[in-house]
Amino acid sequence: MKLLRCTTFLAMALIGLNGFTAAPTLRDEVSEQKSYKPRESHYQFSFGIGLNSADASFEEFSGSTQGIHDKSYDVLSYRLDFGRQTYLGNRFSLLTRLEAYYGNERNRTEGIASEDVPLSIKNNVELAQLYGADLSLGLTRTYIITGQNIIFGTDYKLYFEPFFEVTAGYGKGLYTIDYEYNDLTSVEEYYSSQVKDDILTTKVSIGFNLISTSNFFLVYRLGYGQTNALKRDIKYEYQADGDASSTTGSSSKNGVRYNSSVFHTLGGGYRF
Repeated sequence: MKLLRCTTFLAMALIGLNGFTAAPTLRDEVSEQKSYKPRESHYQFSFGIGLNSADASFEEFSGSTQGIHDKSYDVLSYRLDFGRQTYLGNRFSLLTRLEAYYGNERNRTEGIASEDVPLSIKNNVELAQLYGADLSLGLTRTYIITGQNIIFGTDYKLYFEPFFEVTAGYGKGLYTIDYEYNDLTSVEEYYSSQVKDDILTTKVSIGFNLISTSNFFLVYRLGYGQTNALKRDIKYEYQADGDASSTTGSSSKNGVRYNSSVFHTLGGGYRF
């Protein structure tokens, strides 16, 4: 569903970009100076959304209605970057970027006693939060695309810029589960746990920039990489049905390896 939203956003943005760049050519000298020059170096900034995968190790718990164990999450994050595109010659460029990101996924499920007794007897809240910064170095090559806009019926020019990129980054992860159940008769239990990670991410990506003559651009990035928790702190407290007292504990681990995962990023920006 998240990828479908990203694809829909990209399609709508491409239509809008074609319409924007399909305007009649500006012939005055000032406008010509402001148009995008692919054989020059530029600074850039962009904003986008990304899809990240994360793994969390929770203390195992077997409840009357729910079991809790290790979890995997897909977290939708908001990303902001600033970078420099350095022209090397022969349409090749070097692209360096510093990117900050923040993502927060919260899911809640609730159960009621019955339609006649609308009292909440089960409540489960899960949170996955990621934030950090990535440094990327990439190589790009620029190609010119020309044609006629099917909506406006005018000629357009776009610059297609495929790239290959390597990335390293540092961030923080926070994962929590809060569960409670009370059937209003004899069963009562709860579980609460928090996992904190210091994250190191390395990945390689391919993608493309689609740049208008007005310096605005769209970007799509598909990456594959490895995330490691340099340090993981776990705290938990729970009491299952039938237990005489609650169980509490904490632990720390170093060098926890996430599953290798695919990263998606979709966004837009401006070069100057």
